[in-house]
Amino acid sequence: MSIIVNQVPQDGQSAHFPLWHSVNTNLYADPTLRCVFDIYIGGVMVYRAKVYTRPDMTIHAFYDASPIIRNHFARYFLPAITNTSFLSWDSNGYYIEYQVKYGEEYISATTGLPVASYNQHTTTHRVYNGYPEHLQGGNMVIMPAAFSLLTDRDMDQWWMAPSYHNFIPFRRTPGSNFTMQVVGTGWTATQGYFVSNSPGDLWQFNLSQATINTIPNGGLDDDDDILNIFFSDNLFNSLSFKQKVWCDKRYDPVCVTFLNRYGAYETMVFGLVSKRAIDIEEVGYEASAFQFATASIIPNPPDTSFFVSTARNYDPATKVYYPQRKSSFKKQALSYVLNSDNLTEKNYLWLRQLIASPEVYIERGGYFYPVMITDNRWEEKKSKTDKVFNLTLNIKSFDNIYSQFQ
Repeated sequence: MSIIVNQVPQDGQSAHFPLWHSVNTNLYADPTLRCVFDIYIGGVMVYRAKVYTRPDMTIHAFYDASPIIRNHFARYFLPAITNTSFLSWDSNGYYIEYQVKYGEEYISATTGLPVASYNQHTTTHRVYNGYPEHLQGGNMVIMPAAFSLLTDRDMDQWWMAPSYHNFIPFRRTPGSNFTMQVVGTGWTATQGYFVSNSPGDLWQFNLSQATINTIPNGGLDDDDDILNIFFSDNLFNSLSFKQKVWCDKRYDPVCVTFLNRYGAYETMVFGLVSKRAIDIEEVGYEASAFQFATASIIPNPPDTSFFVSTARNYDPATKVYYPQRKSSFKKQALSYVLNSDNLTEKNYLWLRQLIASPEVYIERGGYFYPVMITDNRWEEKKSKTDKVFNLTLNIKSFDNIYSQFQ
């Protein structure tokens, strides 16, 4: 018996596309042959697939591991409780490493019992919780480059730093030590913040006013509208970008954090007028206007010529009329209409990922509330034809508020 591995997924491929594994064997003449694919995650076998060879290609068997792998992605939105830490959290949750151990199994013609030969070959793979921007010739590789910001945001455009959290994702160079400097107006270049070699591959930085104000002898004042952010490591990698501090308090900026196409989390600040709405739904039933009592009935309107005993439609002691409809409860469904500042063409394209994101949070008072985006259409805009434009976003809260239950 001999298994030959013919095809495996590309390294760094998205887990949200098929992860094909194909093998062939020298037992192609045996109709009872099944090729075995054992899936291991973290050294533990999580699934075993037994696949018959294809009738039209009697020596080949194919198996797609993507449904099993996707089931093992766990939640990794884990921001630090304090909002004064530049490195809010680090994680390896945006990828999964798995192994496939190949074998074969058939029914012995002599004994009629199964004969198995497992773990003949092993392959190891890393796949990511992201998706390609376009389908480019079947290339489903999503692995980001080391020492890079995991965003398609227009980094040449100034962007706002809100008070609480402002996440920007970064993939570090494995094994490196990392330095971040934040330099504002009138600051010296030596002021900044150093981050050591945290173990995670994905680093989620919080570039908010609260974190920037923790820099010794730095901090923000009315003159610090523009900040320069410098990233570097001990392997001579470097990058920089600018950030604009939110100073105009005419409107209450709303921060929306979302899972982007790289499988990382980043924040969009909606800086113009944003409004909250509440849709109220009542659940109840119709009730009789009269209740039995020990005295006579008083019709509505009262009629002294009409008299029946034992029921009335109000309480004579308090003069409160009984309701003709009983309300069991009322449900308040919260929704928001958010408006961004004017956008560049690149940032408008980037925000398509926000509308398409399956995991979105709105931050209110330092708490992250999961929300659902109700917009289901994104229409391309061009600066040459549409001139100045922004994005209006409609979102709905998953959590409803209920009144008193009656």
